[in-house]
Amino acid sequence: MRATYRERRDRAVELLAGEGTRYLRPRGSFYLWLDVHDHANGDVASWALDLLRRRHVAVAPGTAFGPAGEGWIRTSLATDTDQLLEGLARITKP
Repeated sequence: MRATYRERRDRAVELLAGEGTRYLRPRGSFYLWLDVHDHANGDVASWALDLLRRRHVAVAPGTAFGPAGEGWIRTSLATDTDQLLEGLARITKP
């Protein structure tokens, strides 16, 4: 599974970098943090709910992990690669 997660991570960060989305590259976990400061207008939890409703993508708002998470969302690499990339594409597209 390490090789699988590494491949998913690498493909995910390639997509994000290509879209100009800031992210924190995971080193030892299967979670990827994305910067949504420019999209969330100071309320990531509401933005994440809207993302679920409108684009059918579930993410964890960074504030669920403490106040320093404001402006960030956490996604999981523990899903099918195609679904992961599709979800990230839905997040990054205007």
